[in-house]
Amino acid sequence: MIEPGQNDDRVTRRERARAAHAAAVVNLDQTLTVVQAEHVVAHARHQDLYEEWLGARRRLTAARGLVTRARNSGDAAKLAAAEQRLRESDTEFERLTLDHLGEMHEISQAGAANLGEVFGAWDQKDAAYRAVLDTYEA
Repeated sequence: MIEPGQNDDRVTRRERARAAHAAAVVNLDQTLTVVQAEHVVAHARHQDLYEEWLGARRRLTAARGLVTRARNSGDAAKLAAAEQRLRESDTEFERLTLDHLGEMHEISQAGAANLGEVFGAWDQKDAAYRAVLDTYEA
C-alpha cells in the first residue's frame, strides 16, 4: 500500500530523472554537432594536404621525364639541369610526404578523441534514460 507522500516522491524523482535525461540528450546533440563540424574542417584540410602532395608527386614525375629526355638528347648541360631539378623535386616530395603524414596522423588522432567524446555523451544519455526507467520500477 502506498503511504501518503510516497507517490509524490516518485513523481519528483521521475521529473528530476526526465530533466537529467533531457539535458543529456541536449549534450549529445551538441557534441555531435561540434564533432561533425570538426570532421568537415578536418576532411577539407586532408584534401588540401593530399592535393599539395599530389602536385609535388606530379612535379617529381615530370622532373624524371626531363632527365630521360635530356639523356636521350645527349646534351650534358640539359642533363645537369634536369638532374638538379629532379633532386629539388625529390627533396620537396619527401619533405611534403613526411610533413603531411604527420599532420594527417594528428587529424586522425583528433577524430579518435572526438569519437571518444561522442561515446561518452551517448553513455551519459543512456544512463539518464535508465534512471528514468528506474523511476517506473520503484
